[in-house]
Amino acid sequence: KFGMEFAVCFEDQYAGDVNDAVNSMHWVRDHYFNRPNHIKVNGAPALFVFGPQKIAAGDWPTVLAATGADPAFFALWYNDKAGGARDGTFGWLYSDGLTGVRNYYDRADQGTKVPVLYPGFNAAYANGAPGWGIAYDLEGDTFTATWNLATGVGHLVQIATWNDYTEGTMVEPTTGF
Repeated sequence: KFGMEFAVCFEDQYAGDVNDAVNSMHWVRDHYFNRPNHIKVNGAPALFVFGPQKIAAGDWPTVLAATGADPAFFALWYNDKAGGARDGTFGWLYSDGLTGVRNYYDRADQGTKVPVLYPGFNAAYANGAPGWGIAYDLEGDTFTATWNLATGVGHLVQIATWNDYTEGTMVEPTTGF
């Protein structure tokens, strides 16, 4: 309705084993890659992994083959556990805030980069202990700063709104904001 596209981000930490990951990729193939608004990169369906955290680098070719395509495969920028299977990386919130994002964009060893935008972040809930955070700026300065850093980095952009209200990454209006 709004012309937006989407991609799948697989959390391999929840796969029981490689066979479970393969079955998940069959699902992705059958239910997402065939949709007209699924993001394509150079004609290939985009597939992201939040990590990798569990699947070993040598197993990714088998897992990716289960998609029935040769997906454009993106891993977290600070994680090299996908080995040669990855085509690129995506930015994410990092504990040193904008410095980490800026450093990521300056790196030449990341393949195709997908920049990240976010209005703030709060990891205080992690393990029940206080965590790190990036202030949610009501004036939009954090969101604007991540936008400005992302300009010219790549032709895709992600808006990080994972666990929106718990982590403070909401971008939609609320009664509080």
